[in-house]
Amino acid sequence: MSTTAVGHLGGVASPEAMARQVGISILKAGGNAVDAAVAIGFALAVTFPSAGNIGGGGFMLYRHPSGKNTAIDFRETAPAAATADMYLDRAGNVLGGDGSSVDGYRACGIPGSVAGFELAWKQFGSGRVSWSKLIDPAVELAHSGFPMPYSLRISLALSSDRIRRDSTFQDIFLTRSALGWQPKAIGTYIRQHRLGDTLGRIRDNGARDFYRGTTARLLASDIQKHGGLITTPDLATYNPQTRKPLSGRFMHHQVLTMPPPSSGGIALLQMLGMIERCQKIPDAYTAEYIHIVAQAMRRAFRDRAEYLGDADFVDVPIDALLDRTHIAKLAQGLSVDMKARVDDLPASRRIGTESEQTTHFTVIDRDGGVVSTTYTLNGSYGAAVVSESTGIILNNEMDDFTAKVGVPNQFGLIQSAKNAISPRKRPLSSMTPTIVVDHHGHIKIATGSPGGPTIINSVLHTVLNSVCFGKNVHEAVAAPRFHHQWKPEILQIEKSLLSVRTSLTSLGYETAVRSLGDVHAGAWSPRSGVMMSSDPRGTGDALAE
Repeated sequence: MSTTAVGHLGGVASPEAMARQVGISILKAGGNAVDAAVAIGFALAVTFPSAGNIGGGGFMLYRHPSGKNTAIDFRETAPAAATADMYLDRAGNVLGGDGSSVDGYRACGIPGSVAGFELAWKQFGSGRVSWSKLIDPAVELAHSGFPMPYSLRISLALSSDRIRRDSTFQDIFLTRSALGWQPKAIGTYIRQHRLGDTLGRIRDNGARDFYRGTTARLLASDIQKHGGLITTPDLATYNPQTRKPLSGRFMHHQVLTMPPPSSGGIALLQMLGMIERCQKIPDAYTAEYIHIVAQAMRRAFRDRAEYLGDADFVDVPIDALLDRTHIAKLAQGLSVDMKARVDDLPASRRIGTESEQTTHFTVIDRDGGVVSTTYTLNGSYGAAVVSESTGIILNNEMDDFTAKVGVPNQFGLIQSAKNAISPRKRPLSSMTPTIVVDHHGHIKIATGSPGGPTIINSVLHTVLNSVCFGKNVHEAVAAPRFHHQWKPEILQIEKSLLSVRTSLTSLGYETAVRSLGDVHAGAWSPRSGVMMSSDPRGTGDALAE
């Protein structure tokens, strides 16, 4: 499904229909983009359980109609009792099963979504829509329920080996058959009363209930009962961070994106800087174009591996990495005549990234206020456990840290000591919410995607398509994609690029075919209003009024 929607009241592009409608209703009630984004974020916790969450965290990038820009970091953090070797046995081997960084209560980092949404609303909400009205739709969806859609049933089936072990998952989403626990039938109403009660407390008492009140006590009790580390003091001391967005220039446009602990913003600005230094950008999606962009991807991902982590804990040389001289050095030799050699960049370790089961949504209001939000539970359905007292699906974000240097995490990524576990530390992320502003101050494109390490390059493609090739939002989102992350030395391409595969092989690439990303994007100008688009690769849609 892919829909392009236009209007003047505002618009939403997101992966799930009921949450999209919630967002539009807030815009129609006079809310701004932040109001609508907060309401969508809570609604997705009910209707998009694989990744929508109040049990995880993420990033929000906001551009006010006045031109003021803010990044809100509500990434999960490690509990106070977390240690660098907590996922190793006595022999120093990485643990599996419920003791691991993937499954069960020990895999959970301190959730940040509720605090992040409240911070965004208090600082940047319109003042025309109350907190309770933003959460009311999510409460109603949880208690009244909704019919099981085809997409959710397929998603549950794909994760059934993990989630069927949890009794609360069974009660909510599964049914027992001769074949064992299976997802409920399409059309069966999914009701989540414990989650509805939790959302009701947050609606009535604010984020303090989640971090210091009844929900905090229930959640911490459930986690500790099952061997997890999060305590009520952990929840009480969690704080989201307001950060200054990274800002760069690309072909007379301003590019706003996330600073660390996102790795995506630095990598994106580096790649754009390298590409802009090319004497001539070849025609889109020729082998020559793919070659130049893929080499820029390789070089940025090499820097990402060597230098990036949580800047609150480790030294991240942001200014040096984005310095024009450094980017010019990275761009040396970037041309259609170079060969794709596997030995032309020095070896280093890769830093981990979150799962592809992240979600992104973009909201634009009638005044041109823009929110680009990416948040996650990490793996699909997080740690595959539901807190029985609160109905909250818990994240497995601790796997984004380094369990052991040199040993791959659940996504096959080998991680460095810079990303080692430490109390209160945020794991590095690839989430890259981004807003591009033209020289008139209009929104050329606001974009983001799930997809683990492919997030960064999915965002890169939409920016290049929009700025370099003049594509509208729908065209920029729907166009072909390819991905290179330096290691492994494989160029991933979509089926629509198979016609140039032979040429890419002759240039030295080993290729693999797959679908990449699930972008939800929008654009705005005072004259044209909003234009929203959701990716044809996913099940999302766009709405505008």
